[in-house]
Amino acid sequence: MVGLTTGIILARFLAPDGRGELAIIMFWPPLIASLLIIGLPASATYHVARMAEDRRDRFTATLIGLAVLISAAMIAIAWLAIPFLVKDPHLVYLTRIYAAILLPFHCIAIVLQALDQGRLRFGTFNLTRLLPQAIYFLGLVILITLESVSLPAILICHIAGVAMTALFRLAIHRRSIGSGVDFSAARDVLRTGARFHPGQLLTIIRSQADRLLIVLFFSGSDVGLYVVAATLAAQPLVLVNSSFNLLLFPRVAAASDPVEKNRLVGQSFRLCAIAVTPVLLLIVLLAPFLVTLIFGQAYAGAGQVAQVLAVAFAISGLRDVLIEALRGYNDRMIRVWSEAAMLVLFAAMVFASAGLGTVAIAAAFGASALLSMLFLVWAMHRAYGLAWADLWPFGMRGLADIRQILQARGLLSVRGS
Repeated sequence: MVGLTTGIILARFLAPDGRGELAIIMFWPPLIASLLIIGLPASATYHVARMAEDRRDRFTATLIGLAVLISAAMIAIAWLAIPFLVKDPHLVYLTRIYAAILLPFHCIAIVLQALDQGRLRFGTFNLTRLLPQAIYFLGLVILITLESVSLPAILICHIAGVAMTALFRLAIHRRSIGSGVDFSAARDVLRTGARFHPGQLLTIIRSQADRLLIVLFFSGSDVGLYVVAATLAAQPLVLVNSSFNLLLFPRVAAASDPVEKNRLVGQSFRLCAIAVTPVLLLIVLLAPFLVTLIFGQAYAGAGQVAQVLAVAFAISGLRDVLIEALRGYNDRMIRVWSEAAMLVLFAAMVFASAGLGTVAIAAAFGASALLSMLFLVWAMHRAYGLAWADLWPFGMRGLADIRQILQARGLLSVRGS
């Protein structure tokens, strides 16, 4: 909800053009980081979930060293690439400086966050996920109070949030920093990351494909409208989906019994679908009204895009549950084929609907996600025996899942069930 509130503030104080320019600047550095990080966070989560406690300090120090080295390469590549990626010359310098300062802190933060996920320390994990957004939000409030809202000032606030989170994480792991580098662990984590990375690379490109096209080929105003639509559609759904994905990967990775793995995947998918459905219906019904009410009349054109994106993000989020499960199965090939299929389908649909605008891009994103998810279900059934009946949420299994949760929280007695 902090992200949604921040998006509202930015939209209210920046016209669609200004909101689009900010989105363009902030789009490229994290994308470049995701493309070049060689699967390090996923590999860290995978290894630490299986690692003995006495090895974790040196493993942590090793990961920090790798994050620093990789971020240096990211800065150099970003500095060279940004003039070719950002069309507006007056945004190039800001984007370069933003990338050079942000990337080291960003890499350290996400690598150490992966350790918390692997150790199932979700209290610290969730705290440090919220921290950068909270600091960013407070920075924006200060700027508004001082009447000093500008693109450079907003970027400074965002960098401050990420930097303070990285420093906080380093403080948590301060005893590990001096433990020395484990070169064997470094080789293992890079080797595993290299296996994960092709699938992750396709996942990243696929997940950002719609915004990539919008940023590259549409005006700043169109970018601003699309970002507002995505903020309204995505934030509530991402909050639901991420809750299941964060728990699923380490648990599936730690389970040794194939039947238990399938049980965890089926239950997570069903519960995610049940939780997403009412949120999706509300967004689709109320999006045109909410866009103007929350973001202002200048963004009225974003209402229809928000409706289409809500459906697309809901489907994509359910698909991501299966993608996370495949990471836990340590299955690279099905992930790669699924992501490649979705990208090809998305590209074909965008080409077929060329000239129809941002709504068509959002619709192509959702349709390609649906077809790709159906392929995943088929492939996982053949490889692991996961049946569609295991995933279907609106039946007796779904009701049993809800009853189990209510009983676990003391909201329903065993006798009353």
